[in-house]
Amino acid sequence: MSALQVLRQPHTPMDNVQLTTAILGHIQGLAAQGRRVRFNWVPSHIGLRGNKAADEVAREATRHPAVALTVLPTIHGAKALARSAAVCAAGQQYRQLVQTSRQAAWHKQATNNNEPLCPAQQLSRAEEVVLHRLRLGYLTLEELRDGFEERPCEHCPHMTPHP
Repeated sequence: MSALQVLRQPHTPMDNVQLTTAILGHIQGLAAQGRRVRFNWVPSHIGLRGNKAADEVAREATRHPAVALTVLPTIHGAKALARSAAVCAAGQQYRQLVQTSRQAAWHKQATNNNEPLCPAQQLSRAEEVVLHRLRLGYLTLEELRDGFEERPCEHCPHMTPHP
């Protein structure tokens, strides 16, 4: 039912975009030829004439080595796969570090910590700005507003701007 709802929506689909646009393109192509396409939702396949033949054809199609159209995962699915891969990679790196580093092994034993470190949290824009200013050497926002002051260069007699 949800597949039919996606095809009926006038706005751009959010998930399975490639498959949805391919289907819509085929429908438009058939409509341009003067053909009419009608989709019917059937709540169950049981008792339908030809259902067993359709199932057998679908099974046969899975045995072919070439796939005609690759369906990409949804955005949500891709994010979940990326998170899972990141957690798995962090765990492998942690286990490898504990095996190769005396300090890491000691820390694990001393803290009874069997978990790898959690990935860094996303910072807000304001927090990123504050960190960036600190890295550049600005102590306060007032210093940033005042601009740069001229100081003698450590290496030559010229005056150079410093934060």
